[in-house]
Amino acid sequence: YCIVGREIVVTNKGLIKIGKLSKSEDISLEILSHNQKINTASKWFDCGKHPVKTVTTKHGFEITGTENHPLLVWQTGRDNRPRFVWKLIGELEKGDFLVL
Repeated sequence: YCIVGREIVVTNKGLIKIGKLSKSEDISLEILSHNQKINTASKWFDCGKHPVKTVTTKHGFEITGTENHPLLVWQTGRDNRPRFVWKLIGELEKGDFLVL
């Protein structure tokens, strides 16, 4: 999954732009994920240039990535209860609520 270099990730070393994470393949970072889970990142992979889309929220937050990049969305389920779901950038629809 690809996002552009200006996007920010939460690490044990603070907020870091993806483009500044590493110039080498080997890295050693802890990354904050969904439900406050901490994941360890040991490899950096640059997938090169691909077509991207920019998603902008009504409050002006943006993320730019490939159509197959997953984003966390808050939506109402069939039982009318709110839940988290993952949607690819290419699947987002106007009215989706992105989780920041």
